Amino acid sequence: MDGINVVSLGDTIRDVIAQYEQELPRGVEISTVAYQPEEVQKAIDDFVWNLLESVAIVFIVLLVFMGFKSAAIVGASLLITILLTLIYMNLQQIDLHRVSLGTFILALGMLVDNAIVIADMMRAKMSKGIERTQAAISSVKETALPLLGATVIAIMGASPVVFSQTDAAEFASSVFYIVAASLLLSWLVAMTFTVLMCWLLLKPEVVDQDAKPSLFHRIIHWTVDNPIKALSGLVP
Repeated sequence: MDGINVVSLGDTIRDVIAQYEQELPRGVEISTVAYQPEEVQKAIDDFVWNLLESVAIVFIVLLVFMGFKSAAIVGASLLITILLTLIYMNLQQIDLHRVSLGTFILALGMLVDNAIVIADMMRAKMSKGIERTQAAISSVKETALPLLGATVIAIMGASPVVFSQTDAAEFASSVFYIVAASLLLSWLVAMTFTVLMCWLLLKPEVVDQDAKPSLFHRIIHWTVDNPIKALSGLVP
């Protein structure tokens, strides 16, 4: 049944059984063959732990490639997005179960995309000498619609679950609603909270225009200038 907390229900049933056992004749006992609340609690604990591990892995990867401040901004944006999604689930009475928790893990990589784009663009504009307020405004103006379009496209990828007529769709219908809500909320957070945090924490980085580009940048530039040669190198 929807809206039933299996763990709390199990505790209530145990209390009822304990009271009933006091009325039974001596020597008569009630044994438990299977106790589903323990399995449900164990499954939820495992998924919550996996979710925390996924968030930590995302933060570490961002820390390596974007630095501490940008990683902290994107990580904070991710946590706020998850919190807002949980509030949405509570308001819409979407239960917390394996499918809903698993959806969070599946969508985790997409939830940081909008925040990464905003943080990276803000840093790039400020490194060019653009004042931080103007950099924030222009970053939002340039990316709001493209990121919203990309978000909607990602949401449509989960839409077949809604239109499916199979028995599995009955259990997996929450996938679409959670993906849609979390991605739209990630876009909203990126356009508001992420921009504000970038404005507060990021500082302009002086870039030496005469500095020799690194090997990584030279490889990227060569790949962009020679796409056919780069693709042919991937062919076995």
